[in-house]
Amino acid sequence: MRSPAFHRSSGFTLIELLVAASLVGIVLAAGATLTYQVSQARGKVDQLARHHAEADAAIRTIATALTQQFRNTGDDDRVFVGIDDEVDGRPADSIRFFAVSNRVIRPGEPESDVHEIEFYLEPQDGEPYPALLRRTDPTRNEEPDEGGVIELVARGIGGLDFEYFDGQQWLPDWPEFLGSSPMALRVTVGVTLNDEAGTMRPYRRLIYFPMMPQPGQGGGANGGGSGSGNGNGGFR
Repeated sequence: MRSPAFHRSSGFTLIELLVAASLVGIVLAAGATLTYQVSQARGKVDQLARHHAEADAAIRTIATALTQQFRNTGDDDRVFVGIDDEVDGRPADSIRFFAVSNRVIRPGEPESDVHEIEFYLEPQDGEPYPALLRRTDPTRNEEPDEGGVIELVARGIGGLDFEYFDGQQWLPDWPEFLGSSPMALRVTVGVTLNDEAGTMRPYRRLIYFPMMPQPGQGGGANGGGSGSGNGNGGFR
């Protein structure tokens, strides 16, 4: 009969337990790293999707309003105005025009079917980048009673740039004294990616107004269709 002193235990030694624990730790660390990387990648994809949605909403809203533009023939004070501006080195243009629309702005109150519309950027409390706002005035009130309803179009807009085609060239602004509307317009919306470098991704759309009367301007009615100007709109 074998002595109990020579009986071999079926348990693990301390070294074996330490090795096993180390292997488990390595596996868990690798799994956590992989999960973090997947989460980061998914977060970036979701962020890009949100930015694209914001840019699409901004450009679509502007384009829809512009296609309803009131066709000024030069004998009306409802003019088209585009102001070229920048803030902190980023384009911050604004545009003001009149549009024919049956959109209800102030329910229950009398409104005209010609609305004064303005798009511009404005800083937001607690936000690193401004928002795109739309001001709509459905009445013809003169100063100082002019006003309207302010609506939020999109957040996190790092830049807004408009370029105007007069039938011969692209212009950075459209002064009020011109008394007419451009033949085409190129709008660029810069959406910030919220990274350390403050990267801004531009989204651009060309909008033209075929057969629109242009008193005192050269070029054919379809002159803006090609959109071959060299302007960068402040986005590089």
